[in-house]
Amino acid sequence: VANAIKEIINGLKAASDTADTADTADTADTADTADTTDTALAHKPRPGILPEGVAVKGKVAESVKPARPHRLNLLSAFFIAAVLILAGILLFPKLVRQNRLEKLRASGDRISVAVMPFQNMTGDITWHVWQDGIQDILITSLSNSEELIVRQAESITRLIQSNGLAGNYASLTPAVASNISKKLDTDIFVSGNMKKAGPVLRVYAQLIDSRTKEVYQSFQIEGISNEEVIFAIADSLSLLVRDYLILSELKKELPSFSRNLVSTGSPEAFRYFIYGRNEFFKRDFHTARNWFRKAIDIDSNFVFAVNMLSLAYGNEGIYDQARKWSLKAYEKRDQ
Repeated sequence: VANAIKEIINGLKAASDTADTADTADTADTADTADTTDTALAHKPRPGILPEGVAVKGKVAESVKPARPHRLNLLSAFFIAAVLILAGILLFPKLVRQNRLEKLRASGDRISVAVMPFQNMTGDITWHVWQDGIQDILITSLSNSEELIVRQAESITRLIQSNGLAGNYASLTPAVASNISKKLDTDIFVSGNMKKAGPVLRVYAQLIDSRTKEVYQSFQIEGISNEEVIFAIADSLSLLVRDYLILSELKKELPSFSRNLVSTGSPEAFRYFIYGRNEFFKRDFHTARNWFRKAIDIDSNFVFAVNMLSLAYGNEGIYDQARKWSLKAYEKRDQ
C-alpha cells in the first residue's frame, strides 16, 4: 500500500512539474505576445481586448498568471483514500480469519472448550450409547490439562434438553451447537460423529469457533467396527484434540511471527522448547541447550528447536557443535 501511494504521489509530482514547465513556457510566449501588442498599440492606439493573461501597466505589458485550482491536492487525497479503502477491503477478511485464534492465544486467559455429544451416523442404534460415551472421554481427557477450561457434560445436556433435542442428537446442527457453546461462554466447541462402512468404524471431530463457526482443525480416527476398540479410538481422538488445544495455548508465549515455525505436535516437547527459549534470551546458553535437547529427544523433527540449539552452541563459541546441528536442521529443510 505504501509503495502504491508513493508511486501515485511521485506521478502527481511529475505531472505538477510538467504543468509548471508548461506554465513557464506559456508565460514567456504570452510576454512576447504582450510586447508585440504593446508596440502595436504604441504606434496605433485603438480600443480592444488584450490577449488573455496580458495587462498593460504604464507602457509595459506583463503576464498575469491565472489562479490554478487546487485540484492537485484533491486528486492526491482522493487516490490515497481510494488505495487505502481498497487495501482494507482486500485485507480485512484475511486479518479476521488469522487473528481470531491469535486473540484467544494472546489474551492471557485459558481457552475454554465445550464438547458436544457425538452423533451416531452409522445407522446402527447399538452405537447410540457412545454418543455420550465419547463426549465423556474427551471431557475427562481435556479436563486434566491446566491450560484449558472445559465445561462439564451436565451443563451441555441441560441446554440440549432446553432446545428439545434430548436423545435426538441428529438434530444437533453446528448452528445449535454454536448457540449452546456461546451460552456456556466458551471460545471453542468440539463437534463430532461416528460413521461405519463394512467392518470399519470412523470417528470424526472438529474444533469450531463458537462465535464465527469457523473450523480450526479436523481430526479422524478409524478402527475395526466393534465395541472392543472404541475406547482406543476415543482415547486417540482425545489426545489429538488435547494436544492441538494445548499447543494453541502455549503458542501465545511466542511472538506472532514465530508461531508458524513450530513444527511439533507434542505439547511436552513444545513446553521444553519454551523453557529453553526463555533461558536463551537470558543469555544462559548452557541451560537453554539442555532444554532444547530434551525437546528434540521427544520430537526429533522439531526443526525450530534444532535451529535454536545450533544458535545456542554458536553463541557459546562451540562452533563444531553449532555446525553439526545446523546441518541437521538443513537436512530437514523441507519441514
